[in-house]
Amino acid sequence: PAPVREQFAAAARRTSRLALVRSAELVRLARLFADAGIPFLSVKGPLLAQALYGDVGVRHAGDLDLLIAPERVADADAVLRAAGCRRSQPDFELTPRQWREYLQLKHEFEFFNDPTGVRIEVEWRLEGLGRPALDAWLQAGARETLGGIELARLPAETEALYLFVHGAGHE
Repeated sequence: PAPVREQFAAAARRTSRLALVRSAELVRLARLFADAGIPFLSVKGPLLAQALYGDVGVRHAGDLDLLIAPERVADADAVLRAAGCRRSQPDFELTPRQWREYLQLKHEFEFFNDPTGVRIEVEWRLEGLGRPALDAWLQAGARETLGGIELARLPAETEALYLFVHGAGHE
């Protein structure tokens, strides 16, 4: 029926619009991280949509997931906050001891870009896969060009495994 088709079309337009905003934010952050010398992998998000469907706008993603080395978390935190992102988890300043404990117990920091509405998760460990072999994954991972820059993704077999584990966590 026409009303249902219009609901689907409106949802597709909304998904596409939000995906473009997230993609632009990913490109912006990639440039900032490159300037700071912080290598990262994009997990899920726009690069996965582009790889699977040839279009960043056809797959819903709730946030951007950036995988970085644990020893670069503080650097990434500083870059994101200087770029106008608000750290929402944890939402307080950490002492050096709290930093060490947080890195051991948790696997991500969450940031929010209020003007764009984009949520960013900086991860140093992938759920179910443990501490990443980041350097090896950066070498072996897939590459996608987005906004004129080349970005790294997880190697295909690692990404598939992670998607199964992550999806199971969401039931």
